[in-house]
Amino acid sequence: MSEGRSTFATDLDKGTWGAIARALDTSMAAVAAAEFRRLSRGLSDEQIAGRIHGALRALGGLGDNRMPSYDAWVALFYLTWYQPSHVSLAYTLARSVPPDSNPIRTGEGRLLVEDFGCGTLAMQFGLALAGAEVLPRLKPKAPKILIASSDDSDQMKSLGEKIWRRFNEEIGKEDRYTELEELRRACRALGITKAHKYPSPTDIRWLTALHVAYEENAEAVKDAMDRRVSSWEPHVILVTARKMAESCMYAPTDHLEYAAEGGRTLSAGDIRPVEGVMEETTGFRRGLYDRYGEEIDCLAVSQGKDKIAWYLLSAVCWSGAGSECVYHRYMADPLPW
Repeated sequence: MSEGRSTFATDLDKGTWGAIARALDTSMAAVAAAEFRRLSRGLSDEQIAGRIHGALRALGGLGDNRMPSYDAWVALFYLTWYQPSHVSLAYTLARSVPPDSNPIRTGEGRLLVEDFGCGTLAMQFGLALAGAEVLPRLKPKAPKILIASSDDSDQMKSLGEKIWRRFNEEIGKEDRYTELEELRRACRALGITKAHKYPSPTDIRWLTALHVAYEENAEAVKDAMDRRVSSWEPHVILVTARKMAESCMYAPTDHLEYAAEGGRTLSAGDIRPVEGVMEETTGFRRGLYDRYGEEIDCLAVSQGKDKIAWYLLSAVCWSGAGSECVYHRYMADPLPW
């Protein structure tokens, strides 16, 4: 499937997606600028260039399925590059689950989601978008969604919480985003909890893990996911991985019988809702290149490594190079209803 061809499935129109893109772009740029100021406080330009170089080098390892450290600097540059594509990926997965196990699509019952390795909360954003999509059809009903997110990187999750708050503030500007009334309602209705302590027998339970497994942690991820499957017995398990990490993907074993949907490859076109560049976030990254790019590349050369500052010049879009991934869905078999 060609990079430029879009096969994205949605019931939201282009005007709505354009407004979502503007709001997400503005929010990412604002959060990124504030986070950069916080992390840079007290550092020299040379030290800042070193931190940026380290973060870009760590993220560059994703192409070889090497796991970054996901410290605060890596989280910052991860957010400003991967967040849009991961949000639309999460939305695509949420709307793909069949209605008999998807309260988002029916408005019936309650959906409990455990997002394992949540990163910067892309699944939370995706669920809100999926909820907004169905609100006009389900009125007066609305999906009841409660999500619990966890990640070993406090820095990633903290940055996700910051972008979630800023995004909600941004779309709250009703005169600027007249198209997003349903999304405002969906975001207000989406429940957030630390843990699902008292699930009802009638609740639908999903366990999600987006781009979590690498060669270094595949066994640890499998052990943790198996424990959660055994104790929580989710009805649906959604797992994704970068194409080169397919062999590391989690698959449920030993606990419940699950029917697996065959692995499906999603291209950039499958998760690109609209064309175009996120100008503010791109501008933030290019501004860093203008100030620190030469120092970053001098540092790379001094270490005998390829120059990497050019990465800051790339346009931030909904999806692009590196967006291709593999998706597996596992359904409890037989379904308990």
